[in-house]
Amino acid sequence: MTNSPKPSPQQQLLRATMVASGLALLGIVVFAILWIVLGNAGVANAPRLFIALLVPPAVIGVVVGGYFLIKGKPSP
Repeated sequence: MTNSPKPSPQQQLLRATMVASGLALLGIVVFAILWIVLGNAGVANAPRLFIALLVPPAVIGVVVGGYFLIKGKPSP
């Protein structure tokens, strides 16, 4: 088995930036979808805002947590 070369710090930073940007975009999209769906359902503004602000971070947490559960512990 050959060891693959370790990515440079610049590559790691680029990859982390791309992942963070994707997660941020996911949060914005989930917020917008919830805001529109709850508005069409006739939900008042206060609960609509509360739900639309709290659900996206939970979705992001599930995505990140699921990734680490699937990937497992990184090898040294």
